[in-house]
Amino acid sequence: MEQMTTPLPDHGIFTYADKDSTRHVSAGRLRAWLTQGPDERIEALERRLDTLLETDGSSAIDNFREILRFLEGMTDDERLAARLADIQSRLDGLGERVDANEAAIADAPELAFRELWKSAGCSVDEAADPSEMYLCNGLGMSCAEARAVYAAGVMTNDNRTNLYANCDIRTHLPPRIHTGVTTCNYTFRNSKVEVVNASLLIPGTDCFRWCSRLRKVTLYAPNVSNQASSTTFKGCSALESIVVLSTVYARSFSLADSPLINLASLQGIVGKAQAGSAAMTITVHPDVYAKLTDESNTEWHNILMDAMAKNISFATV
Repeated sequence: MEQMTTPLPDHGIFTYADKDSTRHVSAGRLRAWLTQGPDERIEALERRLDTLLETDGSSAIDNFREILRFLEGMTDDERLAARLADIQSRLDGLGERVDANEAAIADAPELAFRELWKSAGCSVDEAADPSEMYLCNGLGMSCAEARAVYAAGVMTNDNRTNLYANCDIRTHLPPRIHTGVTTCNYTFRNSKVEVVNASLLIPGTDCFRWCSRLRKVTLYAPNVSNQASSTTFKGCSALESIVVLSTVYARSFSLADSPLINLASLQGIVGKAQAGSAAMTITVHPDVYAKLTDESNTEWHNILMDAMAKNISFATV
């Protein structure tokens, strides 16, 4: 005989109590649960597990068993806390590796530039402060400053006139002047160059004019052999050092705008001048001239005496 089921009402809330709390179930949900067969109830439980774990049915069961195995034996808070701390540490390590990878990707363009910088004859001091990491001509620069120097190009026998004029560069790449001595006109005019190192270069007309940040130059000679050079160093108010590697020609030139020119520079210029040459005049700043003519300032005054022996005179403006 078929068993009859009495329909349950659709309204109201059935209440029951268990050992932990009082729970409430709606009449509709209770009726649906009671009228389901065993297979339907199992399927409903699986669907609830799937929803809870947000994955497919078989994985949900496996994951649930994994959780049970993890918790097995965790009978005290300290052991559970230690296990969770270990998991957190591993996650942190993974995050650090991800951050490191992202940083490496971000640094890749700079790392590539470093190779270009080295191939141009310069160097990189990775232990230095980033503002002084890129080295060229004894000057440390930032990556951005080095990029500007690199982009300005290389001085060659055929590429020098106006090459760096008006450029925002602190120095220049090592020149590729391989043969002969080359006269340099307008090359650095009105640039922000601070250090110049060009062993086969002779500065000509306006070579360093208005280079107000120029501090040190290393050159073949400070003047050209066939013309007076009154504008070569015009406006070089920060110039301290001129290193001469070869002959000083018997042609007048001016350092009138350079009050900071040092003792060694003038000693080197006079020392490289040939004895018995034609007369030449070096015009200097009034502050420098005062030191040269001060007999009590022995080192400076000796330069004046040595210059006279080589037919060199000093003047001021």
